[in-house]
Amino acid sequence: MDITTIIVVALMAVVLIVMLVCKKSMAASPMLQPILFLCVALELGGVIYVIYNNVSGGSGSKSIIKGQMAFYHSRGYIAGEYLAKVAPGKKMLLIANPGWDTSRMDGALIEALKKNYGEVEIDTIVVPPNAEEQGIMISELMTNKALDAIIDKHPDAGIVAFLYGLPENPQRMKIFTKKDHPVIFLFEMGSADGKWLTKKLADGTVSGVIVSKRGVKHTTPPKRNDKDTFDVRYILVNKDNVDANRERIE
Repeated sequence: MDITTIIVVALMAVVLIVMLVCKKSMAASPMLQPILFLCVALELGGVIYVIYNNVSGGSGSKSIIKGQMAFYHSRGYIAGEYLAKVAPGKKMLLIANPGWDTSRMDGALIEALKKNYGEVEIDTIVVPPNAEEQGIMISELMTNKALDAIIDKHPDAGIVAFLYGLPENPQRMKIFTKKDHPVIFLFEMGSADGKWLTKKLADGTVSGVIVSKRGVKHTTPPKRNDKDTFDVRYILVNKDNVDANRERIE
């Protein structure tokens, strides 16, 4: 609930008190009737405002969405900046979830990633046409085998980034069995085992992963720039700071 809504709710409480006073005093003073009608109108207007802004997708909901987009944008910004330092000039493959091209959140992240790194090739799995009818979740389709197939389609990729992390048992993926594998970056951990991922970060197999800080409320608003916004909620873990952030992964 934003500050404007809080003020409106407080004023509604005051108007309600005035309504009760007017109602009790109307018998002795009929002149109070117009004031009562005005209070009813104000109270109704306040109710509509609160519902519109906090329930039905009004400006309050839009503000929340805008804030979340800022946090996604900050992840793309920081990742792009980091990868431009550790793997400049390499072709990047970003493995996303189906529907990434219509997601405002993913779009904000990808926009910032491209701005700080350069061109990014995006690919994803093919979803069977009857998947939804059969109740198949996207996570069930993002298997090691499916991700291997995507990576095999891009043999010239020098960076492979995973927008939603790794599946279970990622050690079975071909990319982790190759000696000369591309730079691997994770925007989330996904379902990877924490202790395994810690080892892969420590030896540099995984170049970096973005993890959430503990104890940060999701209602905390973004800051004025991407770096400060990122620092509110996230930390980028790599081989240089993995020991200090082991508990956030394991």
